[in-house]
Amino acid sequence: MKITDIKSFVIRAGLPVSYPHPTASYVADGAIFLEIHTDEGIIGFGEPGPYGGKLEDIQKEIADLLKNIFIGKDPFQVSLLTVQLENLGIPAYGNTPRQAALAGISQALWDIVGKSVGIPVYRLINQTGEVKTKIRAYASGGMYYEHEPTELFVEEAILAKEQGYTAWKLRPQTPVTASHFERNKHPPKVDIPGMVKILEDVRLAVGSGMDLMVDLGCRLVTVDDALDFAIRVEDLDLLFIEEPIPRILVDYVQLIQRSPVPIAGGECFVSRHQFLEWLPALDILQPDCNLAGMTEAKHVLQCAQQEGKGCILHNWTNDINCAANLHLAASSVSCVMVESNTTCNPLRSHLVIEPFVPIDGFFHMNDKPGLGIEIDRDRITTQ
Repeated sequence: MKITDIKSFVIRAGLPVSYPHPTASYVADGAIFLEIHTDEGIIGFGEPGPYGGKLEDIQKEIADLLKNIFIGKDPFQVSLLTVQLENLGIPAYGNTPRQAALAGISQALWDIVGKSVGIPVYRLINQTGEVKTKIRAYASGGMYYEHEPTELFVEEAILAKEQGYTAWKLRPQTPVTASHFERNKHPPKVDIPGMVKILEDVRLAVGSGMDLMVDLGCRLVTVDDALDFAIRVEDLDLLFIEEPIPRILVDYVQLIQRSPVPIAGGECFVSRHQFLEWLPALDILQPDCNLAGMTEAKHVLQCAQQEGKGCILHNWTNDINCAANLHLAASSVSCVMVESNTTCNPLRSHLVIEPFVPIDGFFHMNDKPGLGIEIDRDRITTQ
């Protein structure tokens, strides 16, 4: 079997008119999906990370470089073809269009191989039989502007619990003027006492039986700030604090040695090399197939198991990437949970027939070959 073509498309849906809360930047900007075609008629689907850079830069990498490299290659060489070799130093968003494109290609090649041999990717990755057919999901939301009432956090957490979720993640409030992408580039400061009060109110509302997590988005400044926050919330029994300070390795090494609450991170890492470097700095690893790709993330999960680290997959974007992340999670005993983005996103369920969605707090795997998804071409509006 040989690769004959790679096609990429930008899909857009648009926000509801006058939507009052923050959203991920790709909801307004659009996202990419790609198809890899073969000489045997099998097509694989992938979703590069929209935070890898401008969409046109990601498409340019595919058209001008990666397409020429991959055409004529055997998809069964996926583990060799989709290794992320570069270690980009301090992890950050917006500077990895090639890595994002390669991540999407990785997903599509694994999809092709699974379809070719007639088995799901998660059973292809782990052929020992020790796979999961359902995966615990955590509701990931809690995004509000600074002027909005904090009672909204409590209402959302209660709703997540009523929907069957057993874990929920929130974020600090943000200025109305900052886009999600700008919040990542220039994180606004956090009102620590105010954030602690929100968490106390949420914990009181949902009780002790629900796991709570907070994503601080690198918005605290120093290790001491993060320790102050961790000590203040220690009695609230948080499952983890995600990325409390800027991504500086030595600071995180200090932090996890002293923090009473586990520290999570890694959503923007593109390679196993970055994760290996950061192993002493994180309690919980959060790879995502839309920047690292399935090949790299598979190695990260194996490393997490060997090193006794927790692994909870970051899963913030759309349906193809969600499928890829779930197949990885189902193949690994080290991955205990996968993120389920509950913020407003009309792109979700816009592209895939029968997407993976949590039911009573769990994603359920199917036995369809490959990634187990089918593109709904009648609903695609591309640019």
